[in-house]
Amino acid sequence: PCDAGAAGWENRGNARAASGICRRVLRGIPQISLKHAPLLIIGTDKKWEEEALLLAAKKAGIHAAYLLAGDLRVTRRSAKPAVQYKGKDISRQFRTSRIIFRRTRGARETMIALAEVAVEWKVSFTDSLRSIRDNLDKRLSVPPFPSMAIQPIPTLFLDPAENVRRPKGWTFLLLVKPALGRHGEGIRIFKTEKALRSFLRRNRSPILLQPLLTIDKEFRVFCVGDYVLGAIRKIPKQGSLVANYAAGAKFVKAVLPAHVMKEAVKICASLEIDIGGVDLAQVGKQYY
Repeated sequence: PCDAGAAGWENRGNARAASGICRRVLRGIPQISLKHAPLLIIGTDKKWEEEALLLAAKKAGIHAAYLLAGDLRVTRRSAKPAVQYKGKDISRQFRTSRIIFRRTRGARETMIALAEVAVEWKVSFTDSLRSIRDNLDKRLSVPPFPSMAIQPIPTLFLDPAENVRRPKGWTFLLLVKPALGRHGEGIRIFKTEKALRSFLRRNRSPILLQPLLTIDKEFRVFCVGDYVLGAIRKIPKQGSLVANYAAGAKFVKAVLPAHVMKEAVKICASLEIDIGGVDLAQVGKQYY
C-alpha cells in the first residue's frame, strides 16, 4: 500500500532536522516550477512534516503558505469554478500558485474537488489527481503489473454483508481490514470459519480478507518521482499489530536490496503517486 502526499513521513524528529529531506522532495517534483510561483501546502492537519516543508521552502527563497483543507470550498457559478478560503475568494492566488496536497483524511471530497480545479486551470500540483482520489481506497491501490521482487498478499475484496467461504488453500488465522482508510484501524483476526462468517453477515462496510502473515520484519520505502530517498525498518510496539508512529512503533534506518527499492518506485509510478511510502512485510527472504 502506498500513502500519497508524503504521508509516510511519520518518524521521530523535528521540522529543522527534516528540512533537508523536504528540500530534496521539493526539488524532486518535476512539474512544480518553484522559482516562478508561490507554494500552497493544503492538508487536513498541520504537523511537523508540514512545518518542515514550510521551512524548506523558506530556505529555498520560496513564498509558501499552509491552508487547512477544512477551511476551503470549491463553488461553481455558470460552470466556472471558484476557490474560497474562510469565505474569501482566493481563486487568483490558487490559479497562480503551485500546490502540494497533503493528508486527505477527513476532507477527501474537498481535496478531490480542489485537485480537479487545479487540473482544469492547469495548475501544477502534487500528488496526482488519481493518487488523491484513490489513495484511501485499497481496492483502487493495487499495482496494475505483475510484481517480481515484491509479491502481493493474496487478497479477497468484499462488499458490505457479502458472505463467502474462505478461498481454497487459505488456512486460519485470517485477517480482515477496512478497504477504506489507513493507519491499521479496524483490523480484526479470525481463528474459525464460524466467527468469520458471523462477522461477515453483520458487516456494513467494504473490507478485504487476507491470510495472516507471520512477519519477520516490516519496512517502508520512501519514493519521490523516480527516486528512492531511503528506507526504514518499522518496529511495532510490543503487543501491537500495527507498525506505525501513531501506534508507538519505532523506526530505524534500513538498507534493502536494490531490486526491491526499484520495484517500490515502479509501484508508485504505476499508481501515479509522486510522493509515496511503500510498506513492505518480509517473510523469510520474500517481500510482500
